Amino acid sequence: MYIPLGAALLTVISSPGLTKVLGISTASPAIWVIICGILVAGIAGAVVATACITAQKFEDVWENKIGAYGAAPMSGRWWAKLEHAAFWCAVIAFGLLMLG
Repeated sequence: MYIPLGAALLTVISSPGLTKVLGISTASPAIWVIICGILVAGIAGAVVATACITAQKFEDVWENKIGAYGAAPMSGRWWAKLEHAAFWCAVIAFGLLMLG
């Protein structure tokens, strides 16, 4: 889900005609908040999804520390919280970008 969102955003900001019609300023810091939010949400979601593949039960992912490439800095619960927080920051930044 995050790859199409990121691709759509990059398409919008790289099209001068479309940004003019939508009234979006590509110089706005909100663009970077959106891009970073989508990136972080995608990574966090991928960590949780990858851990689900090998887990025997939900608690194995939710309660244990998981991560990528052998690093396991946070529990699945915190990865999911990070994913949701990053996604909603991106959505709010997009809303503010459209209003401003």
